[in-house]
Amino acid sequence: MTVIIKNSFSEKLFMVETGKLLAILKNAKVFGSEKAVMSPDKTVQYQTNIANMPDKPAGKNRQYTLKQGSQTVATARPVYAADADYFSISKPPHPVGMSIQVHSGTEWQVVRSEKNHLEIHTQDGFATLTDFFSIGPQVMEVPDGSDILLWAGVYALIEYMMHEDEVSPV
Repeated sequence: MTVIIKNSFSEKLFMVETGKLLAILKNAKVFGSEKAVMSPDKTVQYQTNIANMPDKPAGKNRQYTLKQGSQTVATARPVYAADADYFSISKPPHPVGMSIQVHSGTEWQVVRSEKNHLEIHTQDGFATLTDFFSIGPQVMEVPDGSDILLWAGVYALIEYMMHEDEVSPV
């Protein structure tokens, strides 16, 4: 199934090519990383967030969560290249992908290309996402019959990973 992802003022709209709205992704709060995945009627279906774990070594100290209500549906961590054995503020390493532990007992892998295209490998096959930093709409190809609200949540986790190597001045 082809899903078009359009940027709106404060949200991302997930729709089919005919323009039918399937899901909405927006910040859950004005400040912070938490995001809400909503159905077209604006009912929150999933929430995502980032957990910092200072007791873990660099490169393993971030975890992303996808929850439905109070139940965790998936957790994810960015994956770095094997040669990214150091982390510095001046040049943070670039995540090459992400590992998603789906709490149904499966693991999904996100693979990032040099042109910021992504492949998501699941137990049912794979999905693709066009250039993440494109100005226009993105296109996500997901298996037919997929839960688009869940895929919007996975998109939010990918968004966290794609911004992981950014440095913000204090």
